[in-house]
Amino acid sequence: MDPTEIAAGMAGLGTLSEVSRRLAEVGAVWGFPNHAIGPLPTADRPVEDAPFMVENWPAEWVRTYFAEGFGAFDPVPRAAETLTVPMTIAEIRQGAAGFRPDPRAERIFALSDRLGMTCGLLIPVFGPQNYRAMVCFAGPGPDPDPPTIAALRLVGLCAHDRIRELSRELRRQAIALSARERDIVVAAGQGQSDSDIATALGITVRTVRFHFASIRRKLGAANRVQALAMAANLGLLGR
Repeated sequence: MDPTEIAAGMAGLGTLSEVSRRLAEVGAVWGFPNHAIGPLPTADRPVEDAPFMVENWPAEWVRTYFAEGFGAFDPVPRAAETLTVPMTIAEIRQGAAGFRPDPRAERIFALSDRLGMTCGLLIPVFGPQNYRAMVCFAGPGPDPDPPTIAALRLVGLCAHDRIRELSRELRRQAIALSARERDIVVAAGQGQSDSDIATALGITVRTVRFHFASIRRKLGAANRVQALAMAANLGLLGR
């Protein structure tokens, strides 16, 4: 498997899900089928960057992570804020990132171990205007050797760049939604049915569905659920 060829191929992928699937396939070859890619939550993130998070963590891991508030003491994003080179999760766990993880972080590691993500690799991403992001691989491993780290770094950075580019395109498409389309997608995101939305806006159910078809087309979504997920990721449901 040629990492350079794989990395170059990322540029030709047309959707976030395609990039994620390809990254999972490639990562699995080295024992890292799971991944998360996204910018770090900083107040000075460049305004032109659309927020995004592409991940394929096990559903139980995601559910528990947010329910238990793991983000408040997860050492991996903290390490990504200052690191300039890749580092294994085992090294971060041992304090090699320049700090000792909060003792509560052992709950995160225990959950990861139980779900088969016993090894991991953090790849920091940084750019102009203090842009910081991370690519994190996880899986049964084993922990990567230097050639594997170099390969995963190349592939991961190219995946990040393609995801960032696609997210910007989604942001541009989202901005192109009409005022009526925005009203409808917000209402749908609140759980309202087509009938409820039609009544609230004084239009017919058929018109609601017509607008939603336009929303799906503009966002490149395959169905209503995917359109709402993409709208949430673009920050359209919180206005």
